Amino acid sequence: MIGSPGPDDLPGDIHTPVVNFMAPTATLRFEHASNDYAFDARLAGAGLVDVIGGFTRLTADSHAFSGATHIGDTATLSVDGSLGGTITVDENGRLQGTGTIGSADVSGTLAPGNSPGTLHLTGDLVMRSTSVYEAQIDTASGVSDNVVVAGNVTIQPGS
Repeated sequence: MIGSPGPDDLPGDIHTPVVNFMAPTATLRFEHASNDYAFDARLAGAGLVDVIGGFTRLTADSHAFSGATHIGDTATLSVDGSLGGTITVDENGRLQGTGTIGSADVSGTLAPGNSPGTLHLTGDLVMRSTSVYEAQIDTASGVSDNVVVAGNVTIQPGS
């Protein structure tokens, strides 16, 4: 876990250019109450990125990460760099950003862009029945948030 559990739940820091997951069971957990925590280290290897709480922004080129990312019910993950692997978003979780990700299975909110922008997926996108697609649309310019998916898109009824 990065951070210090306690009444303020402040995020901690890792000062390294790369976090290399050496085993699939290795876990990097973001559990904090910050409303804008930027994590700049690259992620590589296979493991679990567990975003439990707060707003976490990934800015590095982590396309070499091949593990799983979980976004919990009270968490937001903004990918403004790249993140490989598969992302799972819980029902009250939020995935956003202008970067490139692998695949996503969304039960919560998918909000591409940052005043409008585009989120790219190199794999598949599944929007579950509880999911919400949130987009900004600038009617004056005709510009809007977008998701560009290289793989298959599945939209379940009710989403």
